[in-house]
Order: sequence, then C-alpha cells, then structure tokens
Amino acid sequence: MQNDLDLALEKIKNKDFPEAIKLYEKILNQEPENFDANLNLGSIYAQTKNFSKASELWSKAIKINPKIPDVHNNLAMIEITLKNYDKAIEYAQNAIKLNPNFFLAFNNLGIAQKEKGNYEEAKSSFQKSISINSKGFLAYYNLGIVNYELNDAVNSEESYIKSIENNPKYISTYINLLNLYEKLNKTEKLEKLLNQAKKIFPGNDTLKLIEGKLNFKIKNYEKNSTLLQSLNFNNTNKNREILRLTILAKSLDKIGNYTDAFKYFKEANNLNYEINKNKVDKNRTLETIERRINFFKNNENLKWNNKNQEISDNDPIFLVGFPRSGTTLLDTILRTHPKVNVIEEKPIISKFIENLNIKINSNLEKLNSLDEKSISDMRSFYFKIREKYIYENKEINIDKMPLNLIHAAEIIKFFPNAKFIFAIRHPRDCVLSSFMQSFSLNDSMANFLTLEDSIIFYNKLMELWNIYTSSLEINFHMIKYEDVVSNFSETINNLLQYLNIEWSDEIIKFHETAAKRGLISTPSYDQVNRPIYSESVGRWKNYEKEFLNIKISLDTWMKKFNYR
Repeated sequence: MQNDLDLALEKIKNKDFPEAIKLYEKILNQEPENFDANLNLGSIYAQTKNFSKASELWSKAIKINPKIPDVHNNLAMIEITLKNYDKAIEYAQNAIKLNPNFFLAFNNLGIAQKEKGNYEEAKSSFQKSISINSKGFLAYYNLGIVNYELNDAVNSEESYIKSIENNPKYISTYINLLNLYEKLNKTEKLEKLLNQAKKIFPGNDTLKLIEGKLNFKIKNYEKNSTLLQSLNFNNTNKNREILRLTILAKSLDKIGNYTDAFKYFKEANNLNYEINKNKVDKNRTLETIERRINFFKNNENLKWNNKNQEISDNDPIFLVGFPRSGTTLLDTILRTHPKVNVIEEKPIISKFIENLNIKINSNLEKLNSLDEKSISDMRSFYFKIREKYIYENKEINIDKMPLNLIHAAEIIKFFPNAKFIFAIRHPRDCVLSSFMQSFSLNDSMANFLTLEDSIIFYNKLMELWNIYTSSLEINFHMIKYEDVVSNFSETINNLLQYLNIEWSDEIIKFHETAAKRGLISTPSYDQVNRPIYSESVGRWKNYEKEFLNIKISLDTWMKKFNYR
C-alpha cells in the first residue's frame, strides 16, 4: 500500500495525472478510508478542474480526519468555484475554528460572503485576513471589490493600490483599478496607471480595451477606430466584446461615420441579447404597461386618489421619464442644491411594488378597496426602504428612477400628494440614444436592443403616461432637455419653484460638484461632470435614414410635446 502511495506521489510530481488517478483508485478500492488517498486524489481533480469530484473526495477526507484546517479551506475554495456559497462559508469557518490565524480561510470566507451580497460581513473578513497577513494581496484585491460595491470609492482605490504594492504582477487588480478610475472620470490617474500596466503586461488585449475607454474620454476618436477594430473578445469574454463594439461605435459616431457606427451598435446589441436571451423577456415589461393601459382606459371614473387620507408634506418626489431623456442631467443639477438629495436609481419602488403585489395578488382592481391600515402600512414600507439610501439629512429627497413612470398610478394611490418631475426629450433622440446605450439587460432594457423596439416601447410608455395624466390627478412638472440646454437658468428656476425651494448659485457650478461625486450608478456616469453641451440635441438627424426604414412612427408624441 505504501509503495503505491509513494508511486502515486511521484506521478503527481511528474504531472502524470492519469497514472496517479489509477493508483489512488486502486488504493481506495482496497482501503476506502485512506485519508492520504482521498486527499491527494481530490487535489488531482481540483487541478484538472473536476471540482465536483474534488469536493466529494475532500468531504470524505474531512470525515476521516476533521482536524486539518487546510482541507476545510480547500473545500471552501472548491465550493466557491461551484457557487455553493453557504457550504463555502461553513468550511471556511471550520478552518478558522481550527486555526484562528488562518488568513487564507478569512479571505475565502469573505469571497463567499461577497458573492452572497453580504458586503459588510465580507469587508470584515478581508480586514481580518489583512490584519493577520498584511502582505496578502488577494485580500486587498477583494477588499477593493467590496468597497466598490459599498460605494466607497476612496477605500476601494486604496485597497487596490495596496494589492498592487504587494503583488505588482497580478493583472486583475490593475484592470479593476483602471475601471474604477474610468468610472470616477479620473483621467490623469487612469492614463498614468494604464501606461504602468502596459509595461508590465505588454500586448494585453484587456488593457487595449481600457485604452479605448481612455481614448474616448480624451476625444481621441480616430485612434479608437484603428485600435478597437484590431481586437476581438468573442472567444474569450463576450461582455468585453460588447464593450469593444460599443466604444468603437461611439467613436465612429463622433467622427461622423454614422453608417458603420450604427452597424457596430447593432452588433453589440445582438451579442448582448445572445448572452442574455434566457434571462430576459422584453414582453414582460410591455405586458405590464399594456395591463395598465387597458385598466385605466376602461376605468376612467376611478376614485383613485385618497383625498380623505391624511396628506404628508413629506410625500415623495419622483424623477421619471423615458431612459436617456435627461434624467441624469437633472439629477446632477438638483443634487448640487444644498437642500436636495437625489436617490440615484435604487430599487425602492420595485421593492414597493413587489410587496404590494403580494397584498393584492397583482390585481389592480383590488387597490380600490384597500383599507386605511393597508395604505398606511404601504406608505411606511416605502419610507423604510428609502431611508437606507439617504446619506444626508436634507429638506427634499428625490427618488430618481426613470421607469418608475410605469407605476405612477400605484404611487399616487398611496401618496396622493406626490410630485413627479417628468423629463422629456425629442422622441427620436430619446429612442436613438437608448438603442446606442449598452445597458445591463433586464426585461425593460431588453426593449432597446433594436431601434424599432425602442420606438415601440416609447409609444407604449407615453400612451400609458397620457392615460395616467388624463384620468388621474397627477401633480407633475414637465421639463424638456432642450430647454435645459438652451435656457438653463430660467428652466431650472421654474423647476425649483415647483419644488418650493429657492434658487441657489451653487447650481451654476453643477458640473464641478459632479466631478467630486464619487461612484455614480447611472449608465451616463461619464457625462455628469461635463458642463451643459448641445451636441446631443437633434442627433437623430444623423441617422434619419434608419428611422425612415422603420414603419412605426413617433409623430403622435413629437406633435404632443411640440417637436418637429
């Protein structure tokens, strides 16, 4: 038996895994409880990426001898790979019980907690790992990720820098830090670190892609048309391929090559759909809208607003509109005011609606008969969720999520005094910009993968809004993107008057304040630190032929909103 064990180890050293496997299987047939055979055979399977088999053998090894912390930690790593995060946490914690100074186990514990979305717990685990071993570059790397998820850009940057100091040859850290700088619009730091990384990892395609992001920021569009066409991530990382196609398309758009730009936007969207088609369904959002259209069309005399209900001066304010209608610009301007918080694209209303649907079984008719307690409970539920996202105590809190527009009816059922800032932009500019934006796909965003689908979505959403405003008492202020661009002071002052707050000169410097904001959730993060610019007004004219190829029209809304 010992001879076989020694021979198997020799085979492992020589990377002769097939022969080693045969020997260990022979040993286990004779002695199933042999600890070394289970442990080492599991290691072979782990190295050859048969993780399920590795998990099975190491689990057996632990039953034979549960007092070796390394085995528990190895199992934690395997279960993380298999996405069994609860098991991974259990094994990592067992390893730590056996060895309280096991920094690698704390790191694995943190990874599993992070993958479950428990970011504060994960942060504590990574910090513990670092406190035991201050040279642990992976713990710093993971801490950088967690701090990013916690919207802590300062400490995210610091953690990545520490990781690089401890291991300057780990490219993932550079990539994450470079992307952080790009997200923060820190162009100088981005360029400096990129040049450093290119020297260490010459010819790396991912770094070239990040260089493409930088080129776009510094308006080196011509260079991108060459650089990005030389890359292809189809066989390695399709999400990076989508990014490559999108940046290339945007660069070509900037230099006036609209035909090729449109082609690459289409390719990016087609690929986005290909990798997400089993997760999203554009029709689900369209059906949600259609149900509301039919319901309110056929129930025009609803006593929807609860005017007998006590009205709070603190009823919420919502910033809504079709995506790419200027909501991010308004968000950036408004949050500059010393009395205003803007809660940026958080799932407050989506959670509110989920909870409501449980109560009414998604039956809008049942909203008519809700008692005062149910209404009060739902109001409290909204404020409880919202409170999590309010980081400063200010007089006014604005809930910004463009497509909350869909649920405006439910909102005013519970908040009759709610205000809506309704952002509007030329319909053709709106749908074109949505088509050109590489959104993270969900059921709603899946409606922007073609220009035609974007138009269909726009028509349906505006039809719903028109029905809402015709049949319900909605207190809203419509604000045009074009008016903000052409007549800033008057347009914004009118908005402030609607919100019952005075003008602040801080607003004029909104783009300077925006540059200091830190992490920004919206897809328009790269635009928020720019002063008012007009180049996006009338952009659709560059793609007029694409609109002419589509039979569906936006004329109804162009006329209604006074656009030509």
